[in-house]
Amino acid sequence: MTGVRHLIVNADDYGLTAGVSEGIRRAHRSGVVTSTTAMMNFPLAMGEVARAGVECPDLGLGVHLVVSAGAPVRPAAKVASLVRPDASFAKLTDWTEARWQAVRPDQLRDEWRAQIDLFVEAAGRSPTHLDSHHHLSYAHPLALQAMLTLADELRVPVRNPLGFASQAQVLGDGEKSAQRAVTALAGDWAGIGHPEGLVTNYLGRGRSAGDALALALRSGQVAEAMCHPGLCDDVLRALSSFTDGRERETEMLSNPDIRTHLAERGIELATFAILAA
Repeated sequence: MTGVRHLIVNADDYGLTAGVSEGIRRAHRSGVVTSTTAMMNFPLAMGEVARAGVECPDLGLGVHLVVSAGAPVRPAAKVASLVRPDASFAKLTDWTEARWQAVRPDQLRDEWRAQIDLFVEAAGRSPTHLDSHHHLSYAHPLALQAMLTLADELRVPVRNPLGFASQAQVLGDGEKSAQRAVTALAGDWAGIGHPEGLVTNYLGRGRSAGDALALALRSGQVAEAMCHPGLCDDVLRALSSFTDGRERETEMLSNPDIRTHLAERGIELATFAILAA
């Protein structure tokens, strides 16, 4: 890959709602989204994953591992350390150091494996890669170990854990939290691919799409631009604080001129398959 720069444009939250899924497919068919990751613990996810396989065969499909939204795939009694009394996942702001210390590693690993199993059932194949909702797989060595174990089993790449300031209200300095987790598990990264660069700016919050995507390649020859396209519906408004911005991202990322913008800079679009072991 010497001399060639590849950009993976990955849309998070596939399967969260019908509108989010349709927006992602639209931004793939008309624009530059090359990859997405599915939230398999939401009711529509399996059907939306199957639909993507038919309508968008070139769209990379991974799993967005979830532990901070919705409810678990496994029975709540089997993952008691991950849920609240109402059997839903602990919310993002609940994921403090004290909560991580109470988590049973086997329960987290088994829940995420169950989410992957649902994906395989719906897609008929393994995911192209793994990442996580709210970046929580990078928040603590326990969570990172669970994700790396699963990635190693599947022989698939993962999202680069560094270069973002994720969830400051929970993790403090998100990049340092990720660095601590990665350092603690340095040996476990052997053989697990990941992009060298990562841009996480929500395009719908002000950055131009072409410039944001080009920024991703500053860190290496293969980079990921994380995005959140989607069509806004009532279900989304009830579930997420990021709503209208998703429609702006859908419009921006569906612009075919961005391909020209990237090509002029020597950037080729790709999926996580370019990093598979």
